[in-house]
Amino acid sequence: MKQEKHEVRARVLSSYWSFAVRVLSILIILMIVAYLIYILWTDIEAKTRTKQEEILFEIEKCRTDYKTNKCDNRVTEIEEYCTEKQKCMNRDPYRETSKTVQTSKLFAESINSLFEPMSLKTICCLITFVFLPLCAILCCFRSVKK
Repeated sequence: MKQEKHEVRARVLSSYWSFAVRVLSILIILMIVAYLIYILWTDIEAKTRTKQEEILFEIEKCRTDYKTNKCDNRVTEIEEYCTEKQKCMNRDPYRETSKTVQTSKLFAESINSLFEPMSLKTICCLITFVFLPLCAILCCFRSVKK
């Protein structure tokens, strides 16, 4: 009788321990994912802002060239040049810097910068040391539950 109670308590405690470890693992993974999303968001904002500033600088340069060449009173010889500068001045830097494009560029750059310097041996070791222990822990909990 005491042996049965002890076994039941052990199973219950094992189940609670297993549940706590899984919940903790999920919370840690969610925190890491949320932090990565935050980092990506700030990087995308910074890249978008930088691109907008570049376009604003180009627009200001076009405006200066437009005034310097007195394009308000157009001469036929520089008509095409003045039209080009006017189009440049009328650009919308906020519409031209799409967050989707910036996101895809940042994602591609991040993946390349992460895996480019790594050798195949390093990637295999990383997978081995991250996923094998995780699988081992899950297998241990399955065997304890049975």
